[in-house]
Amino acid sequence: MTEEEVQVSRAYAINPKVNGMPLPFPKQLTRNVWMLGHHSDKSFGAIPYLVKGKYGDDGQVISVMVDVPKFTKSAIRAVEELVESTSGEGPDYMFLTHVDDTAQHNEWREHFPNMKRIIHAGDLGEYNWLGDETLNDVEIILKEESNVEDMKLSIMTLNGRSHKEINCSNDSGVIGDTISAAFQEFASDFIILHTPGHSPGSIALLHKPNGGTIFTGDTYAYSTRDGGRMTGFPRYGNNLSRQRMTLECIKSLSSQYACVACGHGHPRNYIEIEKDGALERSMNDLKELDVEDAMLDLRAYK
Repeated sequence: MTEEEVQVSRAYAINPKVNGMPLPFPKQLTRNVWMLGHHSDKSFGAIPYLVKGKYGDDGQVISVMVDVPKFTKSAIRAVEELVESTSGEGPDYMFLTHVDDTAQHNEWREHFPNMKRIIHAGDLGEYNWLGDETLNDVEIILKEESNVEDMKLSIMTLNGRSHKEINCSNDSGVIGDTISAAFQEFASDFIILHTPGHSPGSIALLHKPNGGTIFTGDTYAYSTRDGGRMTGFPRYGNNLSRQRMTLECIKSLSSQYACVACGHGHPRNYIEIEKDGALERSMNDLKELDVEDAMLDLRAYK
């Protein structure tokens, strides 16, 4: 290897022992949203996040870890720095988007015993293909189900309380009013949506501030393949027909988010796209076309 090749390798290496630079993670995605890094191969390299927001009538700021980083000292240190915890309290919640990306959730819970984990019942029992029985002991098990066949999404709070469902066949104004009412009723910057298809219990977290960020797990993501496009990872889905219907519902919510924070692939931040001058149409039109691309991807898979 030439000296130039060595320097290039060091520049692209993540390990500080190789490049002499600090780790690139945690990396801020939007205000109060960070990509944690420390991806776990036991969760197929899924992207873990940490997000902060208000929750409760007193306006307390809480933190939610979305999916599970690799359980290491450096990952623990990164999380503690973000939540400004010196007492070992850690995040308030761990949001498990679906069963695939739950590896080592129990180790994190043991380290942060006050942290409440959230999972949907649809990914337990026969659909807990990992065979991880400790998932049955998760503190908050959601049971509300979305009727996506009728274009309806169930809304829940972090503690599992339900709100009137979203009728995604309504116009955007009515949908926006329903979501705003849920945020207000829950006195929260967070609402949970049951988004079945990739797995029966897939759930998404909608974070209100900064134009909105939706954490989609493997339901919806940006892939750099084929020049870059949105996808639903059809090769790995449980029920592609239900997932297409879920994406049709997410399309109707496009005005409620400005960033898609996915479990695999790459986050899609429309505000940054707009800042870069890369928008050839309105932001909302682009978001809707992106969802249509992912739906076509699911429909075309054989």
